[in-house]
Amino acid sequence: MDDAAIESFRRIVDAFKAGDFAAALAACQRVLETTPADARLLFLAGSAARRLGLTADWTDYFRRTLELDPDNVEAHYERAVGLRILGEAGAARQHFERVLALDPGHAAARHQLAQFRRFAAGDPEIEELRRRLAAPDATAADRVLLGFALAKALEDAGEHAAAFAALQAANAIKRGEIDYDVTRDEAFADRLIRTFTPALAERLGAVDGALGSGEVFVVGMPRAGTTLSEQILAAHGEVAGLGEVLDLEAAANAFAAARGETFPECLQGAGSEDLAALGRDYVARVTARAPDAKVRVNKTPANFLYVGAILLALPGARVVHSRRDPLDTCFSCFATLFEAGPYFANDLEDLARYHNLYAATMAHWRGLFPGRVLELDYEALIAEQETETRRLLDFCGLDWDAACLEFHAARRNVETASNLQVRRPLYKGSVGRAKPYAAGLAPLTAKLKGRLRP
Repeated sequence: MDDAAIESFRRIVDAFKAGDFAAALAACQRVLETTPADARLLFLAGSAARRLGLTADWTDYFRRTLELDPDNVEAHYERAVGLRILGEAGAARQHFERVLALDPGHAAARHQLAQFRRFAAGDPEIEELRRRLAAPDATAADRVLLGFALAKALEDAGEHAAAFAALQAANAIKRGEIDYDVTRDEAFADRLIRTFTPALAERLGAVDGALGSGEVFVVGMPRAGTTLSEQILAAHGEVAGLGEVLDLEAAANAFAAARGETFPECLQGAGSEDLAALGRDYVARVTARAPDAKVRVNKTPANFLYVGAILLALPGARVVHSRRDPLDTCFSCFATLFEAGPYFANDLEDLARYHNLYAATMAHWRGLFPGRVLELDYEALIAEQETETRRLLDFCGLDWDAACLEFHAARRNVETASNLQVRRPLYKGSVGRAKPYAAGLAPLTAKLKGRLRP
């Protein structure tokens, strides 16, 4: 590198330290114009693109890194993650395997590889996972990754008691690292229920009925079928799946901030035209993401908290509530290692309390806005795929498209924990998943307010 390139490199490092990944990527790109064969710069560019969510870009930067530095362990790992999101499962697996060939102690790659295969009793990888978990030099992060991988392997092998013990240990470590208090979420849900009264809904219900007619919101608990619902819709030729985006929460918070208040209390002094402005703000944000789509699907599960705001500010929008058996939902959360949240997933009491507030909130919306939310049951979708798919499309104002039955073949990014499952046709293996764990889940079952669907 010449002096100018060295100075640019320093700026890149400074941008990373400051968390300004857009500036870091732009600086990398400028230097790469004159120094295209620098593996360090390509790796940094990939790292910046990764943090910006530019999946195709980050995957390609790490491909170029590996052309120059074929034994770069982290470049193999990061490229594999990108390929998995892009739906290139076979290529992703090859890179994860290469990581372990170069670094057998790479716990993250070992965890990832466990998701790609089925284990049988006596599989030597099960003992290898146990051995690495027990190693005195295993870090807390390693024990979390290896613990979730071991639990998955043991569940495949039918060793459910041992699988649950592995999950408990891994989740306990993860929960100890998280600053989360479910009481805050309970308080927010209670404020929503107290604010969104029939009187408020009647007063604010005069917004233009067509506003938001191209918007669909898929809401519910994580691991309850929200990704599947979105993937089915996104296979339609007129639909764009946005994934999990925070545009609705951002629009609501901007609305509250402009009024110098908090959400949802800011709605108490608002008028219907104020709500229309909030709705237009949201539409502008998501239109920028997918300007040519007739219908855009926002599948952020926690938007169940904002259903009242959606139906008042965007009366033309459709809300799809993905539901699943409560125990299956909660256990699937507990058995999933999420990259970033939901933070209630690592503790059974937190899970029960969060599921209870979710159920109470959805019951409130159902009473306040009868007939405005489509209830889509995961189990019904598995059992009657075409019938339920037709019902879903009809609710969203879409003509029939047979491609929706072949959703698993759709070429699109899926960044959620379900990104391997939704690349396969529907299967029944996850229905009743929690049954073998009934004894371990007894504390959660006792705290759930009934076993009825929300």
